[in-house]
Amino acid sequence: MHVLSDIPFFVAGWQVAVWRLVAAFVAGAILGLDREHRERPAGLRTHVLVCLTSCLSMAAILAMSPDTSTPSRVAQGVLTGIGFLGAGTIMRYGVTVRGLTTAASIWSASAVGLALGAGWYLGAVLALVLVMVALVALRGVEHLLHRDGGPLHLEATLAAGTAFPQGLLPMLEANGVELLQMDVTQGPPAIIRLALEPTAQLAPAAVLALVQSAPGVTEAELVERGTWKVERGERER
Repeated sequence: MHVLSDIPFFVAGWQVAVWRLVAAFVAGAILGLDREHRERPAGLRTHVLVCLTSCLSMAAILAMSPDTSTPSRVAQGVLTGIGFLGAGTIMRYGVTVRGLTTAASIWSASAVGLALGAGWYLGAVLALVLVMVALVALRGVEHLLHRDGGPLHLEATLAAGTAFPQGLLPMLEANGVELLQMDVTQGPPAIIRLALEPTAQLAPAAVLALVQSAPGVTEAELVERGTWKVERGERER
């Protein structure tokens, strides 16, 4: 009676390889949960597949090739190839670029998979923990660093014949900027006042540039709260 280990495709050490692949599956799932929760282009399944494939590539080469230099070449090829996948998650919205963190997390997933495939469990686990700290815990720190005393208040002057900047609100929404309050006064020239809550990754200057780029806006500037006089669209000096 044959046992599983007698079957040709069960090579020596197959139990270790199985556990490494399972570990890669779990690690990829952990890394992908944060991106999936935030509805990023590359989520749970992408990270699982990247980590799993990287692990399989390294484990297969170690099992089949006696050349000690081959694993390093495999690692270089995997990490280079992942760059093309990560580039697909990077998109430009107005003056901002989104997807950089997702691209970096995919790169991290491939590196963790390679470490697991090579059997370096300590490095893989430590990297997994630190990457999750960067994705989850440091997000709050990043938010605090980018906050500048609460909502931003802007005044924008509109071109003659423009009642409201075309596409401004969708542009703000696409960049993660929340509209808190808006006042419009008819001119000439027409002026709008906006109270905005930017995303943690967007500096006040970037929000200002975003409003300035809207069709129909001739100029825009940041103002202090309370300097707007609604009655005639004049600023109190």
